[in-house]
Amino acid sequence: MSVVFIKKVSEYAHIGLWKIEESIDELLSPIHLSDVERALYNSKRNVLRKKEWLACRNLLKIMLPENDGIYYNPEGRPFLNNNSSHISISHSGDYACIYINEQNPVGIDIQRLKPDISKGVDFFLSPKELSQFDTSDNTLLHILWSAKETVYKFLGHSDIDVKKDIYLLPFQRNQTGSIEVNILHIGSTKTLFLRYEMLENYILTRTN
Repeated sequence: MSVVFIKKVSEYAHIGLWKIEESIDELLSPIHLSDVERALYNSKRNVLRKKEWLACRNLLKIMLPENDGIYYNPEGRPFLNNNSSHISISHSGDYACIYINEQNPVGIDIQRLKPDISKGVDFFLSPKELSQFDTSDNTLLHILWSAKETVYKFLGHSDIDVKKDIYLLPFQRNQTGSIEVNILHIGSTKTLFLRYEMLENYILTRTN
């Protein structure tokens, strides 16, 4: 097993992180896939995507042994088949992570640092955000992108525009920290707080 950690982050929530070091056969052997999950697995186009998908299922089996799988609603949001807890999943590079909360919706994202993220800043940052953040700071840009992905997963609506509907307030970048977010959608504003941490050359971001 390649569990990096499983930790409780509140009375009702815990997070798991898995480092993907196994072969596909090693990831397949501990778990049983339903017909629906088998079809999802077979739809994955390459070995990396298959490993990421299987790593999440292996991690879930440890975090919630009684659960029988991860499924998706028409919006693409994951849910647990026989458990009312909320779940969010993410994977990037060598890692997969799961966030489970017994009471409230959650969002989580992990991003491996890449050298060329600055090419896409106009896609996910508004003009106001571009003016308030240092776009030459590659690590900061990954935190910002991960934060927006986290909020998008938390909201669970495919019509969310990460550039226009999710506004990140200024913050000081550190190894760990918090980010205040304004969600501007359908004529109302909602405030959300995120936590982020740096794990070697990865950024892990989650809702509180």
